[in-house]
Amino acid sequence: MDRKTTTLRIIAFTLLSIGLSGNAMAAGQFELLASDAEVYGTRAIERGEYAEAADKLGLALELAGDAHMMRAPVLNNLCVAYTMQQKLDQAAAYCDEYVANGRELSIAYNNRGVVSAASGDFASAVANFEASLDENPADAVARKNLRLAQQRLASVGGNSEKLAGTSDDSQPKG
Repeated sequence: MDRKTTTLRIIAFTLLSIGLSGNAMAAGQFELLASDAEVYGTRAIERGEYAEAADKLGLALELAGDAHMMRAPVLNNLCVAYTMQQKLDQAAAYCDEYVANGRELSIAYNNRGVVSAASGDFASAVANFEASLDENPADAVARKNLRLAQQRLASVGGNSEKLAGTSDDSQPKG
């Protein structure tokens, strides 16, 4: 049976403390792409119940074992669920594993770019969105996210140092 994976757009409203004017400011609307594959926990994402989704998806990941095809949508949705809860270290780990999985790389790089942006690392976000567009030049979501990340990077003077801590593993791997 051929399971076509489609995507569900989720707008990520993230707050970043970036030291401009000394106030917290809205990062804008970066878009994450969640898989709507029939995996345990996906419907909780659709309902906006991200903690429940993360719990259920964790179980689904255990059941998927080493099957790359089965793990891909689960890893992606774990990245989304943790990003939406602002648990960015966990989100980054699942995004990195999703990229390493090698499936749906345009979506994987896009979502890892959102996590980088939410962490204040706009240079890494730009690199990930560019990698997403290398995989799928027609990806309108990645193109929009790239423009937004470039604007944020320019607003902090093009400083490529991270504004909030994430691992260096958030760089795209080619």
